[in-house]
Amino acid sequence: MLRGLYTSASGMSAQLIAQDVISNNLANANTTGYKRDMSVNTAFNQMVISRVNDPQSGNGMVDISKDLDAPPVIGVLGTGVQPAGTFTDYAGGALQRTENPFDVAISGDGFFVIQTPQGERYTRDGSFTLNTQGDLVTKDGFTVIGRRGNVNVGTGDNVSINADGSVVANGTLVNELMVVVPENKQSLSKVGNNLYALNQGGTVRDAERVQVAQGYLETSNVNVVSEMVNMISGLRMYEANQKAIQMQDQSLGQLISDVARV
Repeated sequence: MLRGLYTSASGMSAQLIAQDVISNNLANANTTGYKRDMSVNTAFNQMVISRVNDPQSGNGMVDISKDLDAPPVIGVLGTGVQPAGTFTDYAGGALQRTENPFDVAISGDGFFVIQTPQGERYTRDGSFTLNTQGDLVTKDGFTVIGRRGNVNVGTGDNVSINADGSVVANGTLVNELMVVVPENKQSLSKVGNNLYALNQGGTVRDAERVQVAQGYLETSNVNVVSEMVNMISGLRMYEANQKAIQMQDQSLGQLISDVARV
């Protein structure tokens, strides 16, 4: 009885975490370059269930070929689940035209390199702007890194960004956007402000076969309908576990009450 309470409680706990992840996805459905997260669960070890005091075979006859002290196995019982972690889906989003010359989108695998006070960070959000020094920066003021350092375009007049990432201002090549891809995408961690940090031991390399599109932004890869379906499904599973706990609690209370009468 108590094992069933713990099993149901573990299911409720896992669904709470899943609901938080889905809610965050929905909240960022319109965030430029956002990548949806997924919560993954793993099952606890299953427990073998046997009939007590019943060393008979399935046909009702004693099976002398087996140990009479070993009751026949009925099957296995699941003992609950536990969260295995949150993983990010790095599938690309659709490109949306903005006509802003400082909006840039990556078509294919890759991340822009951003300089922050905490070190280099990576992003798919190409909604850039200029600071007072003429440097290309993110909406939060972090500098965009090119192969020659900061991407400085001066006053920002007549700026064009080619498909290979080269930045031309007033007809002069001033820099080239640095686009990299991690050797293992799961080595990236979200750190806020639509930025990613590279975990210890992770490495990046130059992105290959990618194109940069000026005047476009990448939308998030969140499918609102799918996320809503997942949310409703998760709520129903949560309610099912909740009802299982209530039924077991009532049965346990009744058992204790009956034993007290005896």
